[in-house]
Order: sequence, then C-alpha cells, then structure tokens
Amino acid sequence: MKLFLAISFFVFSSFVGVLAQKNRNDDLKNEALDDIKALSSKDFPYIELFHQGVREKMAGNFEEAKTIFRKCLDQKKMMMLFILR
Repeated sequence: MKLFLAISFFVFSSFVGVLAQKNRNDDLKNEALDDIKALSSKDFPYIELFHQGVREKMAGNFEEAKTIFRKCLDQKKMMMLFILR
C-alpha cells in the first residue's frame, strides 16, 4: 500500500510539473506577442524612417542620413503632440 501511494505521488507530481511548464511556455509566447504588438510600425511610424537613416549612414551617405533622421524626429514630435492632446 505504501509503495502504491509513493508511486501515485511520484506520477502525480510529474504531471503537475509538466502542466506548470506548459503554462509557463504559453505565458512566454503571449508576452512575446504583446511585445510585437506594442512595437509595431503602425504605432511608431518613425521607426521605419530611423532604420532607413541607419542604412544610409552605414552606406556612407551622411547627408541623406541626416535628412532622414531629421524627418524621423519631426514625425516623432508630431506624434507626441498628438498624444498629449
């Protein structure tokens, strides 16, 4: 009887561990999806301009990069003014 209880306890605790791990993985997936939604280009349109500016700068087109970065800052300022209203 003690052996049966010990085996039952071991099997039960194994299933609890597996279920807890599955829930943790689901939570991590949901958290990653939330991050993707929070950082989308729809919410932050200046991000695409920023990336384009970085590409131009790395290509050695410093004046073009400077122009793009200024557009990026202007767009961000306009967005912040819209949010604060």
